[in-house]
Amino acid sequence: MVLIWLIKSKYQITEAHGWKRNLKEDFLAVYNLFKFRLQGRVTEPMGWFDQRAQMQGEFESYSAKYFAPRDMYGNVVNYIIYSDPEKRDRLTMYVSALRRVRLLSSTDVQDAVGGGDAIYLDTDGCVQKPSLTVFPMKLELIEDREFLFPSNDTGAAYITSPSNGVEYHNLEWERRPVYVIKMNILDKNFVYSNRIIYLDKETFLIRFVENYDQKGRLYRTAESVPAFIPEMGGDYHK
Repeated sequence: MVLIWLIKSKYQITEAHGWKRNLKEDFLAVYNLFKFRLQGRVTEPMGWFDQRAQMQGEFESYSAKYFAPRDMYGNVVNYIIYSDPEKRDRLTMYVSALRRVRLLSSTDVQDAVGGGDAIYLDTDGCVQKPSLTVFPMKLELIEDREFLFPSNDTGAAYITSPSNGVEYHNLEWERRPVYVIKMNILDKNFVYSNRIIYLDKETFLIRFVENYDQKGRLYRTAESVPAFIPEMGGDYHK
């Protein structure tokens, strides 16, 4: 993901790439992403975004319009997250080829997004809610300590080409106070057996996530590299 976005509400033009072990590209997705904070807002409109959000207990809304891959062109995915952890989130998709809106089932949040390498619940690192009924889980605080994490406040960081190893260069590093939380998922049909989340104690941003499959093997990871941009008034991700 190559552009920047505000944490609470954002507009983002995304170009996502996937590579095989030999670093040959096997996936490319291009889409516009809108994210709206619907509850607890500190910018206009304050508090709730609107009356419907308040009545239905909506927390955040995501909307993505796809331009690539070709079979996803014109499709729009809308994802509404409710603040109630026991209420299933609403996931819909406009299928351009059919000119129809499809309501996805609760298990579809485990599907790969746009044929890529992440599932819908991997959005922003992890949007899976702690619940006793919806993919029930048990949370465990396993560490409370400082970690060394990358940042890109200067904007000088870049990713090398596949021929040069797809490496991040020119990152800055800083010590951050972090909660390490283990999310033990009790639903044996869920794609992950557990997730380990590294949560910044000061900003409450998810900095790193480790996802393990049902055999306990590391399956996917997600990392956030933030940058503070005073001119734009906040902490952003790159």
